[in-house]
Amino acid sequence: MNSEQASCGPNHPSPSSVYWDYAMTIRLEEIVYLHCHQQVDSGGTVVLLSQDGIQRPPFRFPKGGHLLQFLSCLENGLLPHGQLDPPLWSQRGKGKVFPKLRKRSPQGSAESTSSYKEDNESTDYVFRTIYPGMRSEFGAGSGTLQPIGRTTTLTAASES
Repeated sequence: MNSEQASCGPNHPSPSSVYWDYAMTIRLEEIVYLHCHQQVDSGGTVVLLSQDGIQRPPFRFPKGGHLLQFLSCLENGLLPHGQLDPPLWSQRGKGKVFPKLRKRSPQGSAESTSSYKEDNESTDYVFRTIYPGMRSEFGAGSGTLQPIGRTTTLTAASES
């Protein structure tokens, strides 16, 4: 018998049940955008924006890659029906990384930057949640996502 299980009871909750006190349920099909603010010195935050325009309270992450890990788990959780746009990049030897940004210099020319760590400054990212093969029914007033038939997609693409 596991000693950890032996100490569990009404007065001693299971260590794993303590984490369920912090669990939340988010209907990801209602989330349209994720606004991420990566701060070099203090971690980062994620704000979820839903289809009806409601901005959820921010998730605050400590310093040390926790924001990126959250986004990576979220991206994997959306599969196979959904994805983040732009997707996180996979980098050999590092795993998932933030997409590269193009930063404008004061003269208006674009120069490439690779990540917030190399620039030592705060960086904002906006990700959209997309569901290929799904369309929004805003016009019908339901605000739900409905599958699009394969022939409808091909017809619409060939007409344009």
